Amino acid sequence: MDGPDAVRPRRPLLFLGGTASDGSRKEGVHTHALSSTPASALQLRLQARPELARLLRQRLYLWLDELGAEKDEAFDVSLACTEAFTNALKHPYQPTARLIEVEGSITDHTISVTVHDHGSWRDKRRREEGGYGFPLMRELMDTVEVDTHPEGTSITLQRQLAHPTPVH
Repeated sequence: MDGPDAVRPRRPLLFLGGTASDGSRKEGVHTHALSSTPASALQLRLQARPELARLLRQRLYLWLDELGAEKDEAFDVSLACTEAFTNALKHPYQPTARLIEVEGSITDHTISVTVHDHGSWRDKRRREEGGYGFPLMRELMDTVEVDTHPEGTSITLQRQLAHPTPVH
C-alpha cells in the first residue's frame, strides 16, 4: 500500500505531535503538555471518520487554551474547524487518502487553522446549494479561504484572539 495510509492504516488517530516553544517535536497521543510555555503549532492527522470530530474539538480546545484564547473564542474556533472537518469528510470526490490533516499556528494575535483533505470537491455550484457550514464558518472566523489543488482541498480559517498568551 502506498501513500499516507501505508504507515498505520488501522489507527483512528495519527497524532503528528506539536511543536514546543524550543522548536522540538514531540510524538504520541498524550502530548498536550509539551512544555511549560504554550505550544505555538498544532499538527494532527486523522482518518476521515465522523467519530473523530469529537477528538479534534478536544485537541483544539487544549491548544487554544495553551494560547490564551477565551472560552467563547475557543468555542467559535472549534465549531468552525469541526465544520471544515465535516466538509473534508463529505465532499472529496475520489480521495487519494482517507486522511484529514489539521495544522494550526499563531502569528501575532491571529490563529490560523488549515484543514486539508486528499480529494477534489464537486463543482462549486453544488457546494453552495448545500448546508450552513460555510456561512457558519464565515460568521465565526475573520477569514475563511478554500484552496483546491489536484492533491486535495484546504480550508484555512483565521481569527484574531483578544488576549493570547505570548509564545516564545
